[in-house]
Amino acid sequence: MPGAEGMTGSRARAVYSVGTMAYRLNDFESNHRHSMEAIRIFRQLDDRRGLASSMLGAAPALQRMNRCSEARSLLAEAAGIWEELGEETARDYALSNLASVARLEHDYEGARAILEPLVEKFRMRGDTQATAASLSALGDIAAAQKNPLLARSHYQEALQLFETMRDPAGVARVKADLGDLSRDCNDHETARTYYLEALRESVKVGRRSSIARILGAMRGKARKCLVLDLDNTLWGGVIGDDGLDGIALAEGDARGEAFRAIQAAAADLRRRGVVLAVCSKNDDAAARMPFHSHPGMLLKESDIAVFVANWDDKATNIERIAARLELGLDALVLLDDNPMERALVRECLPEVAVPELGDDPSQYARCLFAAGYFESLAFTREDLARADQYKGNADRSQLLETSRNLDDFLRSLDMRIEFAPFDSVGRKRITQLINKTNQFNVTTRRYTERQVAAVETSPAHRTLQVGVRDRFGDNGTIAILICDVRADEWEIDTWLMSCRVLNRRIEEAICNRVAADAKAAGAHRLVGTFAPTERNGIAADLFERLGFERSGDPDAAGATRWVLDLDRFVPFDVPLAEAPGDRRVEPAAAD
Repeated sequence: MPGAEGMTGSRARAVYSVGTMAYRLNDFESNHRHSMEAIRIFRQLDDRRGLASSMLGAAPALQRMNRCSEARSLLAEAAGIWEELGEETARDYALSNLASVARLEHDYEGARAILEPLVEKFRMRGDTQATAASLSALGDIAAAQKNPLLARSHYQEALQLFETMRDPAGVARVKADLGDLSRDCNDHETARTYYLEALRESVKVGRRSSIARILGAMRGKARKCLVLDLDNTLWGGVIGDDGLDGIALAEGDARGEAFRAIQAAAADLRRRGVVLAVCSKNDDAAARMPFHSHPGMLLKESDIAVFVANWDDKATNIERIAARLELGLDALVLLDDNPMERALVRECLPEVAVPELGDDPSQYARCLFAAGYFESLAFTREDLARADQYKGNADRSQLLETSRNLDDFLRSLDMRIEFAPFDSVGRKRITQLINKTNQFNVTTRRYTERQVAAVETSPAHRTLQVGVRDRFGDNGTIAILICDVRADEWEIDTWLMSCRVLNRRIEEAICNRVAADAKAAGAHRLVGTFAPTERNGIAADLFERLGFERSGDPDAAGATRWVLDLDRFVPFDVPLAEAPGDRRVEPAAAD
């Protein structure tokens, strides 16, 4: 019969095996319990090899549970044990995992200090797979530290190795990373090329999550707003029952850290321009209390554009949130732990994206990001400011509800409008608006960035980019105009506006400005065309409202021509002023 020590060792290995199986089933709590039991037994037996192996087995689940400091401690000890045993390959594997944990904790210098010597060891050992993976990780670190040249160098070297090994999964991953890097550097054509190549490689190996992420980024189908439940989604527990001290948000506590990770993910999305809203079945005062008073909260109430806490059904409240933000329902994503609420919203509002969540809150952030709802090929400065802009929209809507009439509301906004010709600074945003604005767009003509650059200096054209500020913030560039200049008339080639500033009489202010510039240049007429599409009906009466008269019958495609007599035009009295320091368009000489 085996001795007691042998039986104990067998038990430890059996416990370790059960933990491994639990991890494969995504049961991380069970994996952790069994791994720690195996560690206890192997430590008691002074079985150094079994101890180090169990530590390596325990670390991934701890990472998934956002208990990175514990994982880091175990991996450092395991690496030391393998060093003592002379097991270099196992030691380096532990160090690679230790670097991964350091990256998760944003300790990029610590991760880099581990990985750089490892790369050289892997090269000398001829371990191409490990070399490529480590170089890719170093690329991620350089990208996170805003060093695109170094990141590109690491990624390119990793890519060459993955291609040499004919590893399509590795090639797809690195090409997607190169696409992200190019996108962040505003090199959108290169980003698109990398994404297409990554897509082809992903298809080869059936990597569905990669395919979804890449396609979403390429098609520009990014959602704009994340709607957050509160109880058991942003914090553990029910604030109305458990009180401020009873909810789980403590730093260092496994459950609390899981919910803090969700908040950190939401905060990161907000920094990327995603709008945050709250939709909770709760008393309003109780729901807001943690945002003001709990030290563990990473999100603050000022981060939330629309805060809805009441006892109405969530579908109705989400419709209210969309209306307040002036967003379509297809721009929203709901994160909610309650399967009944998720089912209700899917049934009533199928346009809203609702990711399916399990019982483990440590996985919520991973589920949210894996779905690729917020991927985009290009981020302009205005995209990054979008969260603040939409919060301003919500604040304006709330002010309108309390104003006596529209004129009082508009005057109370203290609006300032700024006009400027096209320039290189605004060119990307101008091109983006020209190619994506479908609703308030009188002709829906599309132009490339190169064509936009050409009209900037063309004497045959006059251009305007229009921005608006008010007491709630900067709305950014909200309108674009291109006019063809002729001796006695200016013809509007392009006039588009963001729908978020409609009903604020901004189009009247724009008409005043264009009419004044045209008249100063010697023109007697301002001509516009409305070319109807399936989606631009909101702009159909623009020229009529501004005093233009229709000229002739619609053409075969239904387009109508409108003329404004500048000699008889009386400027509109609008409740907004031109911003000081406005770069006014110089009058053009007649051809």
